[in-house]
Amino acid sequence: MCPVNSFGTVDLYITANHGTDNANSPVMVHALRPRVVIADNGPRKGASAEVFQTVESSPGLEDYWQAHYLIAGGEKGNVLPDYIANIEGSPEGKWIKVSVERDGTFAVTNTRKNFTKTYTAPGLSIPV
Repeated sequence: MCPVNSFGTVDLYITANHGTDNANSPVMVHALRPRVVIADNGPRKGASAEVFQTVESSPGLEDYWQAHYLIAGGEKGNVLPDYIANIEGSPEGKWIKVSVERDGTFAVTNTRKNFTKTYTAPGLSIPV
């Protein structure tokens, strides 16, 4: 990833190793320039404060989603509830679902709230 990024940029990045800091370095995440990130964390594992900061400061980031509210993260180490599949105290086994269209448009859904956000492929726009 450094000094040359031979991978290019990505639209969707699922954090490595549940979002732990040993697998999601700022150099790698920032070089990939993800538009959307999903942390496949647990309530007590992954999505560390370091990775949260790395993701939130990544150039071009539109949204960060989490599988679980990270108990140790508090309000400053978690995203907004619409973007978290399992909230503290109610691990219902909900998930984050990604649906992709042939044109590169993709939608991310929080199955706990049935909240969906659609992301257009670069160069496309969705009619209002």
